[in-house]
Amino acid sequence: MHPILQKLLQGIHLSGDLKSDVCTFLTTNGCPHTAAHSIEVGEEARTTAVRFGGDPQAAEKAGWLHDISAVFPADTRVEAARLMHVQVLPEEEQFPMIIHQKLSRVMAEDIFGIRDPAILDAVGCHTTLRAGSSQLDRILFVADKIAWDQPGIPPYLTELQAGLEHSLDHAAFAYLSYLWERRDTLRVIHPWLRDAYAELEQILRRPTRPVCSAIVLDLDGTLLNSRKEVSLRNAKAVLDCHRQGIHIIFATARPPRTVNKILPEELLSIGSFIYYNGAQYACTGTGLEWHESIDAALTAQVLDFCIARDPQIEISMEVRDEWFSARPLDYSEGLRTDHNPVVKTLEQLRELSATKVLLTRCGFFEELRTAFAGSVNLLLTDNGQLVQISSPQASKEAGVSRLCGSLGIPLDEVMAFGDDYNDLGLFRICGWPVAMGNAIPELKEIAAEITCTHDEDGVALVLETLLQ
Repeated sequence: MHPILQKLLQGIHLSGDLKSDVCTFLTTNGCPHTAAHSIEVGEEARTTAVRFGGDPQAAEKAGWLHDISAVFPADTRVEAARLMHVQVLPEEEQFPMIIHQKLSRVMAEDIFGIRDPAILDAVGCHTTLRAGSSQLDRILFVADKIAWDQPGIPPYLTELQAGLEHSLDHAAFAYLSYLWERRDTLRVIHPWLRDAYAELEQILRRPTRPVCSAIVLDLDGTLLNSRKEVSLRNAKAVLDCHRQGIHIIFATARPPRTVNKILPEELLSIGSFIYYNGAQYACTGTGLEWHESIDAALTAQVLDFCIARDPQIEISMEVRDEWFSARPLDYSEGLRTDHNPVVKTLEQLRELSATKVLLTRCGFFEELRTAFAGSVNLLLTDNGQLVQISSPQASKEAGVSRLCGSLGIPLDEVMAFGDDYNDLGLFRICGWPVAMGNAIPELKEIAAEITCTHDEDGVALVLETLLQ
């Protein structure tokens, strides 16, 4: 613990009861008014969390902790922040009061042993909010504004409470709008506040989302982060939507075997699955299945065309969840697989009806597209490193359309998430397409909504709003 914080604990025994310890800490350091305010914010945060399906205990703890930096007089906060290696923005140096949110975050961790990043993050932006805010961030932000620590009734309270009748976003935006309309009178405009205002303004001015009966989730670059994992937050959001009766569809270029390895069991048990960019699908619990392959004769033509132009081309083939190649290939790094294709002779491969043909680092994509226009479906993905060839009847949009038709779900009630070229057709048929922050520009241009990246829980950020 930093010496500057140790001094604040002199003569104080922390019991382990967080609520009591925060009150003792603030009162002993001459801030009894802040102690009372913090308890009130904790109660309001708990109530708000219950109302919107958040974590009441986390919200209450964040409320107790949000203003513990009040023990530092305003004129000492910038110096204290620098001593504790907290980044100080120019606006915070000009108006030191506002840096107290960052100081409280550090103190919550160092003095009170808080390790939950969601609580720490909420404490750290409770005054200004920020772009990409979590549900807990918004809960604490709104609770702090309702439990005002000044005399009288907050001048923005009526608008904020009206916003709460709609959503946390509306409530947070009501307060941000109050400040924004008076920005010329403010000493500074904190960049976090500016970004939060701009983001919520964009979100709330979008067309009203249609009824959501199904959610289509791409995997790589979308539901999966850079480590090829589903974060706890994303998994929870998907499961919560399923519990609300929304049908979950996972739509991926991957084969069934890798989907079964990469998704957690609780997600595997609830979803329908579109594999191979739509060449195959299976619907859990219904018996609905579909498979579309390239005719063996056409597969042979594709193989011959590729090998004639590059005898060393890395070419492999998927056939109903089995992976083959004409020579040994190591994809453990490039495609991040834990196994490699089974080697067969070229003659054996030419006799198979391929579910999908894969070309790695193909230097003749345009020639290939011209030669087989209309005969196969060609996709260039993975930053131009991978060509995926399938039946012209196989696409994510065809698979989703066929599956939703069987389930009686209108396409205008489908929300779809994606990041790459193989999601373009899907975005054009679904009622509410959502592009990831890391998506290709072409996808963002036709999206109804753009969320954060796959490493920032962009899927959860949108799905959580469905549950408010």
